Amino acid sequence: MATYYSIFSSFIAKPGLWLDDLYVYEAFRGQNIGRKLMQRVCQIAQEGRCGRIDWHVSGFNERGIKFYQSIGATISKKAKLVRLGEGAIQELAHGQA
Repeated sequence: MATYYSIFSSFIAKPGLWLDDLYVYEAFRGQNIGRKLMQRVCQIAQEGRCGRIDWHVSGFNERGIKFYQSIGATISKKAKLVRLGEGAIQELAHGQA
């Protein structure tokens, strides 16, 4: 499965897609299913005139990293995931942080 949603990049002033999840059951890996899913996501991005597709990959996911590199993705070593959890959202929303 591939789940994604629309984004807009102020850096390139174009729409894009955020790939939220790409998952292939282990029993079906190595059969080009991931590549076909990514191909379809790229087709959707082209239809939407997107300038890029972004997503995260865990540094521990060596197989995923190799797969993403094999399809032409670049993996930033500089970017860091930033997250506000539910509790922090609530506190900041109410001026408590």
